[in-house]
Amino acid sequence: MALIAIASAKGAPGVTVTSLALTLAWPRSVILAECDPAGGTIQAGYLAGQLTADRGLARLAIAERHGRLDADVGAQLVDLGVDSQQHHRWLLPGVTDPAQAGSVTPAMWTRLGGYLAGLEDSDPAFDAIADCGRIPALNAPIGLIYHAEVVLLVVERTMQSISSARPRVLMLQRELEQHGVGVLRLLVRGRGPYSSKEIAEQLQVPVLADLPHDERTARILTSGDGTPRQNADLLRAARSMQEPLDQLIQGRREAAVELTEAGRAQ
Repeated sequence: MALIAIASAKGAPGVTVTSLALTLAWPRSVILAECDPAGGTIQAGYLAGQLTADRGLARLAIAERHGRLDADVGAQLVDLGVDSQQHHRWLLPGVTDPAQAGSVTPAMWTRLGGYLAGLEDSDPAFDAIADCGRIPALNAPIGLIYHAEVVLLVVERTMQSISSARPRVLMLQRELEQHGVGVLRLLVRGRGPYSSKEIAEQLQVPVLADLPHDERTARILTSGDGTPRQNADLLRAARSMQEPLDQLIQGRREAAVELTEAGRAQ
């Protein structure tokens, strides 16, 4: 596949839990990049501080300034384990202090996005998922989002979340149309009075998937207090996202090829 970016609007938390659930349920080898400028939380949370904070985005920013980003990514990854099918899962930890986010320049976000998007052609091949936090934000990874095949905006079933998402939808659609390669879709999560159909109509963006309210699994993914069950509602929902994502990306690529060939034939 390619690079999937996940973001939220103000009032719609849950991007890290969603990104981590998708990574743990993913049926292929995958890298999860914590690109939230507010700071990464997976090492201190899900991994329960078992690893020292000596790897990640801040160190990669130093390597990038010396032209070594591609060569140094592997040294900054944390192993999240291998599943029964020998699919590898890795974490690129985010900054540990929001003050460090300023060291990650717009140019680095763009180069990192290109690197992650290119992993599908590497040997071995990897997909990539980027936790981009809230958009917009100071030092937000906009250049990385330009390389994403699909940008998923997390929206809750409340009027506050829908209202907060509306200007973000317009911004992301504009940025993707002018600079990006991908398309915007919604992830609807949580409880509330509004259905996915109503939210899609309000925001004029299709919903890719509904994520169930699974407090137990979300708590484990946030705090590392236990091991999430593979048949938990949240992981099953995350696993089911793979097929529509693949179909969406493949369909867009085939349409692009057809358009190019039609242009050459004229």
